[in-house]
Amino acid sequence: MVPKINFDCILQIKLGTGRTMILYGSSDSGEENIRQKFSCSINKINVCTDTFVDLKEGLKNHAA
Repeated sequence: MVPKINFDCILQIKLGTGRTMILYGSSDSGEENIRQKFSCSINKINVCTDTFVDLKEGLKNHAA
């Protein structure tokens, strides 16, 4: 299930604080959400879990 993210709230926090925004836990948040995160000025997103899952699947398919 793709989460519903309040991008307006994120943008208001970014504009109000002027701080760098980092989104932790972006795995499984959906491709459209990832695209929209950049439009609301999130500076960095972490997607390590998605990378590990893809690597695991690749290794499993290679070994088969």
